[in-house]
Amino acid sequence: LRVTAEYPDDTEFANIFTEPVPDFALLQVDVDKTSITEGGTVKWTPVVSSGTKPFSYHYRLMKDGAQYKDYGWVKDASKALKLSKAGVYQMEVTAKDAQGNLTQTVLSPQVTVKRAFSAKDLSGEWTGNHDYLVYTGSGTTDPLPQNYACTMTLKIGSSGSGTISISFANFSGTATYKNGVFKATMKNQWCTDHYEGTLSIDNSVMTLSGTLSETQESVHSYTGAFSFTKAQ
Repeated sequence: LRVTAEYPDDTEFANIFTEPVPDFALLQVDVDKTSITEGGTVKWTPVVSSGTKPFSYHYRLMKDGAQYKDYGWVKDASKALKLSKAGVYQMEVTAKDAQGNLTQTVLSPQVTVKRAFSAKDLSGEWTGNHDYLVYTGSGTTDPLPQNYACTMTLKIGSSGSGTISISFANFSGTATYKNGVFKATMKNQWCTDHYEGTLSIDNSVMTLSGTLSETQESVHSYTGAFSFTKAQ
């Protein structure tokens, strides 16, 4: 079948088309921080495209890969939470518009919550070195440096004060950690040693390091360094 359409010579034609309406979509879930310590606050913000307002959102908080809390459907266009336990968190979000259209579910970037440090975290057994580097005195000494691998045991309270003992040469005494500075004074039957240093934490491994000095009254003195590590 062949059809021929004829139009008057003065007929005008217009191109009429309808632009497609983009699908309602949840593009991403933004997060204002990706690393905090326990007790910090994180804010998640879903980013939607198209759809009919008002929107509602289903928030589901994940911790270490498993559901931690389901907040259900709410009107909040963002979700701010105080996270008090260490772990890796993500927020899973689905959006719904006024017509009942649902988006795909989107997972936010990871947020790492690290343990908040307390002076009591210093308590326990540390492993490291006690090094003599410089000798001052009238007697003789073994060639320097002298390096002694040993363990350090701390018992520190929340006030930052406590006791210390070193397996090398049976040193024991008192220790403090205040305003970011670690100090210790230890004695055995011959000498008095002093430590002063700082604490660093990297990937939940704590390191105490600094300078040491040792005196044996009227005989000699040493200066040197110490460094000990322990898991947080």
